[in-house]
Amino acid sequence: MILAGPWVFAVLGSVSGPVLALKIPFTMLKSNYYNPVEMWSNMRRGLAQVTQILKDVDRKTASLSIGHVKLIKGDTEDEESFKEERGKIDYWDLFITCCIKESKQIQTLGWISQDDVTSASSTSTIAIPGVSIIAVLVDSIKRSKKDKTLIYWNEENKCRDSNRDYTDNVANVFWPQLMKVKDALMSIEDLDAQATWISASLCDGEDEKSDQLRSVVEDLSMGEAAHQKCLRIRAMVENIVHSLLRVQEMTSRMNRIFVSVDDEVKIEETRI
Repeated sequence: MILAGPWVFAVLGSVSGPVLALKIPFTMLKSNYYNPVEMWSNMRRGLAQVTQILKDVDRKTASLSIGHVKLIKGDTEDEESFKEERGKIDYWDLFITCCIKESKQIQTLGWISQDDVTSASSTSTIAIPGVSIIAVLVDSIKRSKKDKTLIYWNEENKCRDSNRDYTDNVANVFWPQLMKVKDALMSIEDLDAQATWISASLCDGEDEKSDQLRSVVEDLSMGEAAHQKCLRIRAMVENIVHSLLRVQEMTSRMNRIFVSVDDEVKIEETRI
């Protein structure tokens, strides 16, 4: 039995190898079926299964070996925690809630006037969703720098590439664009300061700036290289917002974000 054991395991390894390898083209085809727009990303997603298969095999064989020796070192607890059931997240209402919060914030900071918000000016139409996108992505980065595809809404709603709904065509279009912005934000040195500058610059759509907005936008102490990177991030966010404004799910909810701080206070007083 001792002499036959290694040969049995060798045969099982030879037979199971090609079967396990089928997971790579299967992942490519499955991802491409749901989201043909991201063909190259789907290929990378499939090829990424190579390392995952090796880790799974190493973990399984280590559990059978004497001393539980693994060839691939690393903590797999984080990887396991990311494996969640794929489900639907009501991201439209979550995003609108974030827009309402950020709208009140930029009004309080004096970056945009209440008149601009209540009149749904072109500046506020771009600024509020844009600042909200930055806020969500920055919060997601702070929650976990390792989880590069995390979109953190709240403790109950955490969207990742591993659990998002691939059948949602609107999300399939915006997901790669958001990931590019997040990747760019992760590459900047002072996240809070430079994200603040990007958010303020998104509110800079009028000829006359408020003193509060001017003090932030005209502060270029970050350096020329960082400034150019922030401008590129701002441009990417603006492109996303312009595309969002063509989506019915967004336009049908837009009226909810154009509420001034004073109106919000009056609503709260009425409730009391």
